[in-house]
Amino acid sequence: MTIARRARRQLATGAAVVGAATALTLAGSLSLPARAAAARTLYVDCSAAAGSGTLAHPFDTLQAASAPALGPGDRLLLRRGTACKGMLAPRGNGAAGEPITIGAYGLAGALPPRIDGGGTVEAAIGLANMSYVTVDGLELTNSGDAAGLHRGVYLTSSTGTMKGITLEHLTIHDVDGTSDVNTGKPGGGIVAWSLQPPGRFANLTIADDTISDVSRQGIIVDGTGSTTRPPATRAWAAASTGLVVSGNNVQRVQGDGIVVMGTVGALVQQNTVRRGNLAGFDFNDPVKENCAAGIWAWNANRTTIEHNEVSNMHYGPSTKAGALNGCDGEAFDVDSNQDGTVVQYNYSHDNDGGFVLLCTADGTTTQDPHRSDVRYNLSVDDNSTFAAAPCEQTYKPSVNNLDGVRMYNNTIVAPTPRVTYELDEPAARKLLPYYGTFAFDDNLVYATAAAATESQHLFECGSPCSHNLFFHVPPPATATQSVTSDPEFVRVGARGTGLGVAASFKLRAGSPANGAGIAIPPSVPTTVAKNFFGAAIRKPPAIGFS
Repeated sequence: MTIARRARRQLATGAAVVGAATALTLAGSLSLPARAAAARTLYVDCSAAAGSGTLAHPFDTLQAASAPALGPGDRLLLRRGTACKGMLAPRGNGAAGEPITIGAYGLAGALPPRIDGGGTVEAAIGLANMSYVTVDGLELTNSGDAAGLHRGVYLTSSTGTMKGITLEHLTIHDVDGTSDVNTGKPGGGIVAWSLQPPGRFANLTIADDTISDVSRQGIIVDGTGSTTRPPATRAWAAASTGLVVSGNNVQRVQGDGIVVMGTVGALVQQNTVRRGNLAGFDFNDPVKENCAAGIWAWNANRTTIEHNEVSNMHYGPSTKAGALNGCDGEAFDVDSNQDGTVVQYNYSHDNDGGFVLLCTADGTTTQDPHRSDVRYNLSVDDNSTFAAAPCEQTYKPSVNNLDGVRMYNNTIVAPTPRVTYELDEPAARKLLPYYGTFAFDDNLVYATAAAATESQHLFECGSPCSHNLFFHVPPPATATQSVTSDPEFVRVGARGTGLGVAASFKLRAGSPANGAGIAIPPSVPTTVAKNFFGAAIRKPPAIGFS
């Protein structure tokens, strides 16, 4: 499915002649936004002599470049092929339709301008309480000090609502800093943080950026200082709105790939996350606890996570002798403090922790709903189909449940599809599963490895657990209306990267999974009309994601 993305400015291909020989290309767009009559273009070249910001005499330091107050339509451009040290901290505000543009100029095809924080500043670029700003086409790094918090880009909001911010086509790499779960989360590649109420963001777009080798987070947005999240059916004025995280490539991160918090209606789509949670450890360890997943939301309502690929997440080793548990490392996480999350149309593969972490609730979910749909996804060679964990840290087996969580029409292919627990498993299995009203319907679970005994392929799904296909996996005792025949994939041995791999796991025309599903009742938070491939869902539906 092709998804229309927000309009994004691309680097221009036009040239301006300087002197008699130097062709310069200015950052902007093939259709530049309107500019105020008094709009300025200021230039930065840290290899030049000190200047006043004109094209002939550009600023030579980031400190000088940060001094002018910018206004609607202004452009602050760094010269391609050059590097500046320190932190760029512009000030001022653009306007709707007339954003401030921070970008590049210089010879077309030259390396993007680079800002090197050197591990001595909190961010290579810091935007504090600014609105209507676009940052486009820069290279950012902040390496050199593993202690403290460092970022590539750091957005902060403390005095009100930051509006109309776009971060696009950025290359961010080698950002050092603490990876501790308690203090490290506000550090990483791109960090947008509400420092206190009434700080929030509106219409923040993070798109087509490449982020690698950062600590702790790839991309994280904390959109509110509010700690009182209402159910998704009620308004939440303190939360950020209009967040889009799209088309980003995040690789080799010490913690999470992409996290959205303090938001309503966030859209996380078409991103790739590989090799995260590299600093992960057992969450029962009071010192080394550091758990992370690929893409997830917390303290958030109505988040949509779709058309993403997450792979090779690390499963943090337990430090407890003899324990079987580890720490996260899943592609996706439906956490405890959320309502209305939808995880759909994603491709998850080769994740040490598994396809999805489902956080169980400690208390009543009627007062604090925990509703979510995990649907029409493909999981290949993940360590588990889902992992259950008491994420609120207070393990109460009498009320431990997944009330309001539904998992349906997913296709799971793995040597040993299974359910895991982020606890000491021998102790956990005396008390679990207890999933409450968790629904597991219309899923296709396919084991590719032969089992010596049926106990090796034991699978749990709670109740209701209806109209699933289990191949080479004994149907759970709680399952009803199960299918056990070969689903007849187009090519079950297909492996690789990219969402195109999913076509190999379509059902052949004669598959027993076709038309064998049960219609899913209208759901909270939303209904679904199309399958993974964008085709209308048949009535009755197929089992699995197609």
